[in-house]
Order: sequence, then structure tokens, then C-alpha cells
Amino acid sequence: MNCCWKLWTRTSKTKPSEKNLRHKIDFRVTHYAGDITKRPPTAGTLFKNSMQALVQNLQSKEPHYVRCIKPNEIKSATAFDDERVRHQVSYLGLVENVRVRRAGFAYRQRYDRFLKRYKMISQFTWPNFRSGTDKDAVRVIMDEKKFTDDVKYGKTKIFIRSPKTLFALENARNELIPGIVTLIQKTWRGYVARQQYKKMKALLTMIKCYRQKKLREYICALENKFRRVKTMKDYGKSIVWPAPPRSLLNSAKMLRSIYNRWRSYMILNRIPRSEWPQMKLKISAASALINKRIEYGLSRKWEVTLYSTRL
Repeated sequence: MNCCWKLWTRTSKTKPSEKNLRHKIDFRVTHYAGDITKRPPTAGTLFKNSMQALVQNLQSKEPHYVRCIKPNEIKSATAFDDERVRHQVSYLGLVENVRVRRAGFAYRQRYDRFLKRYKMISQFTWPNFRSGTDKDAVRVIMDEKKFTDDVKYGKTKIFIRSPKTLFALENARNELIPGIVTLIQKTWRGYVARQQYKKMKALLTMIKCYRQKKLREYICALENKFRRVKTMKDYGKSIVWPAPPRSLLNSAKMLRSIYNRWRSYMILNRIPRSEWPQMKLKISAASALINKRIEYGLSRKWEVTLYSTRL
């Protein structure tokens, strides 16, 4: 009973056959993931598609024919049978082929390849020809070198009769190659030098900015330490100076000298002008008796007249 019920539920859920499907043309495959209505390719269709791809690939290539000659029958790399080789050359018609090529146009090449190889021998086509097609550029080269009578221009290729013309073109190209190589090297070295200069300039800018930052930090530290130095009794003599960076050692010495001059001025500014000669005498005596005695009457008041008469 259960099996019959499962069979009835499965058949009841299936879709009825559609009446609009054409006989032997349309088909439908019912799958749990969805219906499939596309017909798979047949063996004939697959063969046809592969042949079309092969023909298209062959048409995009340029065939080259290579004549292979066997030097001997024993498959040795050191043996060479003259009679066997002569027979193959005569049988394949290589001599006649060479004679025909010599009698006709021995060299043929497409315009774009010919221009790419020989465009440096003309000042009108180097480095780029912008006055027409590749055929016009090739014609300009041959007219400039006066090889017009020895060439023929086809639809897609140029034909050269004499090998001397080709050798002359190659010699002209070989003479210009060293100059072009030198130009490329010069351009590349200039580019490398400019890049190195930019890096050095950027590095110097970074060093300059770093030194300016250190200078600002040092000046800010000095400003914070000596902000109220004017109100102190010793005018900042007891203040510990911050350690300057290496690049600011000379500037730090200059700042210390300026500070010492300012502190001396502030100390002398409190002493009346009338006592300055006596102060000079005390300073001279202290410098003369340094490291001998701590005090030689510095606290007493000296008489300038007596000191001057004794001198």
C-alpha cells in the first residue's frame, strides 16, 4: 500500500507532456535541476566545427617549405654520401629552383616587415613614417637609395631582383646600427640618471625637513625652559640645557653665547654705572687669583683711586 502511494505521488507531481513540441525537432529532458531543451551537438557538427577551426588557424599562418636531404642511409652524423645527396638534389629540382629564383626576383618580403628592418637608412622614414602607408614608405626608401630599376612593387610584398641590392641595404643598415645602439644607451642612461637625481633630491628634501623638525623641537624645548628666566634670581643659570641634535651643535653654541651675553647684560644692568670701574677691578683680580683663594675681599668695597695710584 505504501509503495503504491509513493508511486502515485511521484506520477502526480510530474508535468504533463506539452502539445506544442514539434516531432523530431524539439525535445525536452526532465531533470531535478530543471528542464533541458537544447539539443546536444552531433558527431557531424563537432567534426565540422573542428575543421573550420583548423582551416582558420592555417589561414592565419605563413607557410615555409623546407627541403630535407638525407646525407646517408645508415643514419650516421659523420658519414656523407655524395652520390646519394646529388641524386636527391637533382630529383627534388633544387638546382632549377635556385636558377629560377636567380633569374627572377630572388628576394620578396612584406611591406611592414621590410619597413621595420630598413626604415633607419632613410631620414624620411626614421623613426616613423607618417605620410602614407607602408608601401609608400618602402617606395621612398628605394627611391632615395636609387634602387628603383631593380625592384617591383606587388600588392602586399616588395620583390628585389639582384642580391647586390639586398647586400647594399644590409650594409647601409649595419653602418647605422652602432649609432642607434649608442642613442638607445644614451637615452637609457639619461633616464636612469634622472631617476637617480630625483631620488637624491627627494632624499635631500626629507633630510632637510627632518632637520627643520628637530630644530623646531629644540627651539620649542628651549622656549619652554627659558620662558620665565627673566624673573629668576640667577637669570636661568641653574637651568639644564637640552641636548641639541648633531646638526645643530654650532647653532647651540651660538645660542649659548647669546644667552651668556644677555645674562651678563641683565646682571650689569642692576649695578649702577658709577660702580662699573670697581667691578672691572674685582673681575681682573678674580681672574688673576683664580684657584688660589676663594675670596680676596670681594664683598668689600674697593677704592678706585688707591688702586690706580698703586699701579
